[in-house]
Amino acid sequence: MDQATESTAVVSIEEQVKRQLALQQEKSAQMQGRVNLISFKGGQLLIGGTPIPNSEADVIVLANQYERAYFPGAFDPSKPQVPACYSFDGREPHATASDPQSAGCETCAQNEWGSKGRGKACREGARVMVAPSNIPLERAPLYQASFPITSVGSVREFFDRAANAGKLSGQFTARLKVVPDAKSFFKASLTMLSPLTQTPEELAVLLERMEQARKILVEPYPDLNGEPEAAPEPETKGKKKY
Repeated sequence: MDQATESTAVVSIEEQVKRQLALQQEKSAQMQGRVNLISFKGGQLLIGGTPIPNSEADVIVLANQYERAYFPGAFDPSKPQVPACYSFDGREPHATASDPQSAGCETCAQNEWGSKGRGKACREGARVMVAPSNIPLERAPLYQASFPITSVGSVREFFDRAANAGKLSGQFTARLKVVPDAKSFFKASLTMLSPLTQTPEELAVLLERMEQARKILVEPYPDLNGEPEAAPEPETKGKKKY
């Protein structure tokens, strides 16, 4: 092989390596974007479907999001379900809700006590995004937990304590724990453990992952019917049905 051919071959290999590195980073980012779910069913902590010993895990808390959600009909664990009506601001239904129940949340019949048994048909709670504390944050998977209203106080207290300390929620390790509860079936909690010492580079990664988590938490529920979305009508035409 002459020198020119050898040089071309080296460049070709370098270009292939660059392409493979770019592809590797792309696939890694895609995996980071996928969110596993955390379940508290029956007072047992399950992460990605796997039962966790003692129903507790140490995590980094990245973001939280208030939510109201109304599911009509009986719950069927064998079928994926999305709420017919939901809200992220607690004031009005989300624009993508398939069946808005009212123009406003506070005056909605589904938000009244007794609309479902002795409780409310519209559930209040908080979505919380966390990452394992024992994996470097830049490549840690994200996990989403849904805290019911009976456990939201713990979420609020955690974020308030972080804010009062002048810190981000992700600048502490936290213990996520769930225990059975006779009245509300289970109680989930977030307990602040210890502050993290982070370099400027690590703080930059934290900010990036927190922003990623926030965006995921406000993503609309998917359309399980698989029907194409109709073009929105101008606001001057027709009225919403509540």
